[in-house]
Amino acid sequence: MELDPDLLRRTWWATDWDDEASVLRRILPQLASALVNGEVMPMIGMMDVGRSLTRAGWQHWPADQTDAVHRFLNAWWVSSLTSPDAAVPAYGVVDPVGNDRLRCVRLSAAAALRAQ
Repeated sequence: MELDPDLLRRTWWATDWDDEASVLRRILPQLASALVNGEVMPMIGMMDVGRSLTRAGWQHWPADQTDAVHRFLNAWWVSSLTSPDAAVPAYGVVDPVGNDRLRCVRLSAAAALRAQ
């Protein structure tokens, strides 16, 4: 069941969940779609999306889930850099998080761009 856009925002924006990882895993498909489609307002909380991923500890999820998040971030990053009509620039989420795994996403995206 999809959440109303306001409830979706309030869900990933909240910092007081007992199990942030479970909450984020539940809403991540809808949140990822909203991010790619520009339905998350950059001035309202793009940095908070990145922080939400970090708080949920996505790097410590089961391998298949971590891999899926990594592939999504990488594909979104490359798309935002190469598509002139990208709805939202990925750097709004990726840069503020500042962890090594997301830096790897930026580096691998840059390598993919050089290879094109």
